[in-house]
Amino acid sequence: MHGKQKRNPYNKMLRTLFLRFFIFGIVIVALVGGATWVWHTLPAEDYVLYTHATTGELRLYNPRTQTDRIILDETPQYFYPSGNGRIAYIESYGETNDIFVLDVLDPQATPINVTNSPNTFEHFKGWNPQGTHIVFLSGETRTAHAMLTIWDGESFTDVTYGKFFEVEWNRTGDSLAFSVDMTPYEYRSVYVWQNNTLSLVTHPEIPNARSNNPKIFWGPDNKLAISYADSNLPYIYAIGYPHKTFIWQNENVTYLENPNGADSIEALGWTDNDHLILIRSFERGDVHTHSVTVWSGETFGDNLPFYHRIAFTTDPESLQFTSSGDIIYAQTFENGTSYLYVWDGYQSTHIGDIPALYRELLSGNSQGYVAYIGREQHPSTITSTHLHILHDEQEIDIELRYQNYALALPNWSSGNYLSYEDDATPSDATLYIWHPSGTQTLDDVYTYWWLFGENQP
Repeated sequence: MHGKQKRNPYNKMLRTLFLRFFIFGIVIVALVGGATWVWHTLPAEDYVLYTHATTGELRLYNPRTQTDRIILDETPQYFYPSGNGRIAYIESYGETNDIFVLDVLDPQATPINVTNSPNTFEHFKGWNPQGTHIVFLSGETRTAHAMLTIWDGESFTDVTYGKFFEVEWNRTGDSLAFSVDMTPYEYRSVYVWQNNTLSLVTHPEIPNARSNNPKIFWGPDNKLAISYADSNLPYIYAIGYPHKTFIWQNENVTYLENPNGADSIEALGWTDNDHLILIRSFERGDVHTHSVTVWSGETFGDNLPFYHRIAFTTDPESLQFTSSGDIIYAQTFENGTSYLYVWDGYQSTHIGDIPALYRELLSGNSQGYVAYIGREQHPSTITSTHLHILHDEQEIDIELRYQNYALALPNWSSGNYLSYEDDATPSDATLYIWHPSGTQTLDDVYTYWWLFGENQP
């Protein structure tokens, strides 16, 4: 027979102390940098992340459900969307700061202080494409050399120390390429960090010249295109210093010698089918020309049949890449008529004749939709500005109220939503969201970004 036992009062005291220390420990872990990322699983769809012009709130809008909610009461001065629903932002303490991350698609998520080093200056350098890793710089001051560090949601990896410029993730999000001055006032070198190994990109033709300003483009299969300006060569009017372009892959470096005697060849970007698009520049006396060529991995497009290459002289600013890797471009002639084409990696398709196209306001999506801003004009006055949407040889023409056409820049989501602005002032604009099913409006939008759900391409 056991009966009722008398409890020891010290046991209750010990349990209370243990519980308090346990809760205190949880709080400390939550506040200290390096907290583990909590992943969400949400439907794949498009969202608009925007700053409310009146309240300054950071908000999230779902155009499918037409619902709107507040993410942060005040929009951070510097923040960086990942594209798939996460943001990094800076909290400043004067000359120092911290980097926070937040999963904005999860209503229950709270900000994580990644760096938790209020006495250090950190500079955010980018998300990997999957939104799972960030890379940032940390140093004593804004101008000092800094450590390049990767955070994977759980732990930190220090890559190297120096003065960094371009920092780019590869497509699979597990390798970095970056340009850096290891010592002050020297030319920039390009390094690749892959499989926890740091490699210097070297080749005898790489210009060891100040202001070589390398530009970095990751392509399929971990190919890296690098274009360097060579200030050891004569300056070319309207071009700048000539460029040399190289391909790095698995520590092997290939020099792309300038085709057809071009004075300069500069990479513009990759398509999804492993083609590299380059701009060639020639100077012959007072004649300066640019043309676009395609490198297939073995040969330049000049050696391919005509329908396999882009063969035209154009301003490189007119080239636009879609999310599927197609290229939209235009040719404008002296009479003001622009011809619009789409190149899919194998052939160019003529999709329209356009009056006075604003080529920098040209965009397309992976579903074959193309949008651009054009204007109708008499010799002395602009009569109207229009948004044109093309698809399957059909055209939608929307007249805009904006006279400052640049403010109406059209942006596609990963699906078929097209956003553009059309209001009296840019600081208090209405955002229009066009879709084949209809148009929505979102008022008081100061700035905005498209975000995509977990499984979006």
